[in-house]
Order: sequence, then structure tokens, then C-alpha cells
Amino acid sequence: MGRGLWLTNEDGSQTKRVLSDNVRAVIPIDGGILVLSGLAHLMIDFGNAFIFSEPNGLDMALQHAIHLDGEPSAPAKQADGSVLFVTTYGLCRITKSGELLRLTSFPAWMASQYPNSMAIAPDDTIFIGMRMFVLKLHASSNGYSEQWLLPDKCQSFSLRQFDCVCHP
Repeated sequence: MGRGLWLTNEDGSQTKRVLSDNVRAVIPIDGGILVLSGLAHLMIDFGNAFIFSEPNGLDMALQHAIHLDGEPSAPAKQADGSVLFVTTYGLCRITKSGELLRLTSFPAWMASQYPNSMAIAPDDTIFIGMRMFVLKLHASSNGYSEQWLLPDKCQSFSLRQFDCVCHP
């Protein structure tokens, strides 16, 4: 298997496998690199977050490892250096120190929506792009308020198998 994270020298003549996981994202952070890994397929759903030191030649030290509740996707870096990402179960944050926080939980049907992108607005509103929807999350005193961005003609929706059905 070729999956993993590899380091190489400048001319590619030497390589070293650092991680044997299914790498989903490599994100530079202060003093190192955050690597998100995992897989969600059929009945499998797992994830990990690894914080490594900055590479020094072919060496890179593992500083912190965190087991996640599912495959991480749609990572976005915040102004303070924390990284937001989505799992099947909710929106999470990893701080620069490696602390994992669950910011909000998602309904079970979200598992079929496959979040694939995230944007953070200047006012810290979070937009998460998915297969059929865009979810807008706005910080409130008791967590996050959810707003599902739907076409104007669609006042509400339901899921029928894997399809979205709009209701006027």
C-alpha cells in the first residue's frame, strides 16, 4: 500500500515514511504540521490527528496524537492558528496546543452529505459545503445556530433515501 505521509530529500533520492495512515490533509501550524487522517466508507468511519514538529531533513517528531470520532474533512485554519474540521458527527477544532474540542453535533442523516469544503467569514460565521446543502453556523451564547441555505422556493426539505426533496 502506498498510503501515508512521506518525507524526501531535495532530489528525491532518499525517502522516509513518517505515517502509514490514509492522509486527508496536511496543514502547517505554528512550530509544526497538523496531519488529519482517516477513512469513511461503508461501515468504516475513523480518524486521527497528528501534530508533528517541523521537518528537519528526513526527521520529523510526533508531538501529539488524537483519536477522532470519524474521518476528518473540509479543514479550515482560523486566525488564532486553530484548525476546524468536520467529522460525520460534528464540527471540531484542534487548538495549537493539540486540544480537541467538539463545537457542535450534527444530526445522523448528515453522514450521507459528505462535507467537502469550509469557509470562515470575517465575523467567524462558518459555511460548510456538502453534497446537497450548505450549512451556515453562527456562534451564539449556547453554541452554534444552524441555518441550512436552500433555494428560495424551498422552505424546508426532507431526505428520501439519498436525495433531497424540497417543500414549498
